[in-house]
Amino acid sequence: MYKSMGADEMPPRVLRELAGEVAKPLSYLKSHGRLVKFPVTGKGETSCPFLKREKNTPGNHRSVSLTSVLYEIMEQILLETMLRHMENREVIGDSQHSFTKGKSCLTNLVAFYKEVMALVDKGRTNYVTYLDSCKAFDTTPHNILLSKMESHGFDGWTSQRIRNWLDGRTQRVVVSGLMSGWRPVTSGI
Repeated sequence: MYKSMGADEMPPRVLRELAGEVAKPLSYLKSHGRLVKFPVTGKGETSCPFLKREKNTPGNHRSVSLTSVLYEIMEQILLETMLRHMENREVIGDSQHSFTKGKSCLTNLVAFYKEVMALVDKGRTNYVTYLDSCKAFDTTPHNILLSKMESHGFDGWTSQRIRNWLDGRTQRVVVSGLMSGWRPVTSGI
């Protein structure tokens, strides 16, 4: 029995064993990227809560989504396409630290500290507002995401692939062996 399986109940080990057969079509999709329709089968994900800290309360859990292993590979292909486009078009500014290669929360804090200290050295007043946007990506409606992509110059077929990737996605939740029904997913990245 395999320990780790995606929502399609296909163990990643099967893909590793069939890598030679699977690599060619996935390589074609990555290099040609003209696939527009993703099959609806496999677009469902099962969300399971996992305890983050010792105290077992609802706020101490994080959600882990189990998806189809093949869809996870396709998601990586789409992500690489999007990141390459954003780097080439300089969509992401230098001040962006989250989700940026080579930058992190720490680099953000260092940049912030340097800027504040430069203002203090000049005798200027500093006002800081902190916003908690930790759930911002979880609540981004798909239509807004697609609109932003188009406004940043993503070509038609990439936008169409992302649109098709998001359309028809469903999710269910499993808690203590009890499973909810499937629900449409209309937000989140």
